[in-house]
Amino acid sequence: MSFLDKYTKYLAPYLETYAYCLIPNHYHIIAKVKDSFLGIIESEKTTASKKYIESKTTEGEFLEHQLSRMFSGIAITYNHKYNRKGPLFKEGTKRVIIKTQERLIDQICYTHRNSIHHGLVADYAGWKYNSYNSYLSLSETMIKREEVLELFGGRKMFIATHENYKKGLNSEFFE
Repeated sequence: MSFLDKYTKYLAPYLETYAYCLIPNHYHIIAKVKDSFLGIIESEKTTASKKYIESKTTEGEFLEHQLSRMFSGIAITYNHKYNRKGPLFKEGTKRVIIKTQERLIDQICYTHRNSIHHGLVADYAGWKYNSYNSYLSLSETMIKREEVLELFGGRKMFIATHENYKKGLNSEFFE
């Protein structure tokens, strides 16, 4: 199971995913907690889900538990595949609260540009481990494609904004 498979299993049911980029030494995911996930959480059958249902833990604590389960699953799979032991993730997860649409647009572009910034590819579409191509495709996706494309003003503006961002011209969109 890949990183995205684990994310889809443990976190995606509870989040609206807007963008992601996975590179060899770190990842970025832009997501928003769904307004309600009580119907979904009941199928979890874990101690953490039971505590949440019984109001003995917070939404944040439940999601941290899910994140921990995801990381554990990734480490177990990776360690087994490469015959190694020990943790894979050395640092904790950093979270940033995005309060404005302008900041959300900026962070989506930043996330997609990460593989270019780190010299892995020259163009957004060249990196298969990000969500950029999901916005250009019509294939089924976990990404909130229509919502984000509307935020950018359509597919053409999505592409143009990203290209300007790559050139360092992003500030003109937020004045």
